[in-house]
Amino acid sequence: MALPTEARVVVIGGGMAGCSLAYHLARLGCTDVVLIERDAVASGATWHAAGLCTQFNWSLALTEVLRRSLAAYRELEATSPGGVGWREVGSLRLATTPAQLEEYAAVLDRGRAVGLDGVVLDPAATLRRWPLLDPAGVLGAAHIPSEGYVDPGSAARAFAGGARAAGTTVATGIPVRGIDAVPGGGWRVDTEAGAVRAPQVVVACGQWSQQLAATLGVPLPVVGMEHQHCLTAAVASLRGGAAELPVLRDPEASFYVRQDQQGLLCGPFEPDPVVVGKTEILAQGPFQLRSPDPLRLARGLVAAARRLPILGQVGVRQVVAGSDAYTPDGLPLVGEWPGLDGVLWLTGMSLFGIAFGGGLGAVTAEALLQGTTPAGVAELAPDRFHKGPADDAAVEDRARHAYATEYQAPAPAASGRTAAIRDDAAG
Repeated sequence: MALPTEARVVVIGGGMAGCSLAYHLARLGCTDVVLIERDAVASGATWHAAGLCTQFNWSLALTEVLRRSLAAYRELEATSPGGVGWREVGSLRLATTPAQLEEYAAVLDRGRAVGLDGVVLDPAATLRRWPLLDPAGVLGAAHIPSEGYVDPGSAARAFAGGARAAGTTVATGIPVRGIDAVPGGGWRVDTEAGAVRAPQVVVACGQWSQQLAATLGVPLPVVGMEHQHCLTAAVASLRGGAAELPVLRDPEASFYVRQDQQGLLCGPFEPDPVVVGKTEILAQGPFQLRSPDPLRLARGLVAAARRLPILGQVGVRQVVAGSDAYTPDGLPLVGEWPGLDGVLWLTGMSLFGIAFGGGLGAVTAEALLQGTTPAGVAELAPDRFHKGPADDAAVEDRARHAYATEYQAPAPAASGRTAAIRDDAAG
């Protein structure tokens, strides 16, 4: 398709965050926007995500962003023909130590200030909600009834469709070659279908963002990280129309699980994650998965089966192996790189793309039109890495550590910021 030669905003990337941004800009009356996607909407890391949506977060500001995501998906479910697969089944986060119970109570108490609904359950109440659970060692759980999951591809396409219907240009199948500064101000986005000039460019293309960052001389600290989840065969006790199980997260065994029709979807976080090289990322085609590593997945499932014995009793019918852009601290990267005004990065979702994408698109849209920093996401600003390790080995080492400690409680960052609990797990 022919691209406009000029726009107010160019968004590069048709994943959840980029499509949400275009949608929310249109909702605010700004349709002088071009969204450019090299393949199809949701064809990168979005389509194969588990779709989990959480609001549990140590940072109150990020809790608000996560709640914006859920609000957006609920709205899409109500307004999109056929819905977007939003399932508000609730969630449980298991506690196996008294310290975890205290932590959960503190997080939920703070969250009530922004409308978070959650309680700490005792072991008996936890088991009633997840009867397949082995309760040995479980002291309780944080229960948030309003959480759940969404179909990622459907939601991203609904965002893009809503933006297009409002007048936004959504251009697919168009690779971007690079970004160049325009003399006198603004930026030129060079694509295989021509160039578009704009005062504001937003790079929201996940693990492919590094390629565009290189054209600007930016050592963007994101790496491709492999993650696997599996779908099990049918579980007899899940047949018969009983209420769907809540999403379950186990910090001790480091896995998440949710019901998937009559089976289960389970994703472990192994201690030896695999970094995906830049060459492999660039060669990845649309809707392409990686080759599964059954042995590595099995190690994680063995740990998960100690908590959920049913995982050792039913077969695995499918393994989904994909990759996503991880940052050295496992949190998204949102904002302008120091010294590079007008190019905003909305990337490095670190398996948070679904939980964060809808809300980050909304707050970024508001910030762009107001000329401010995205509200409430100062701790996601790229300057937290500006003076950190820039070489690939150091970035990869820290990203591996962030992945391997996905469910560990956060510690105050050296900068004085409070790190958010990283818990979205594959979307």
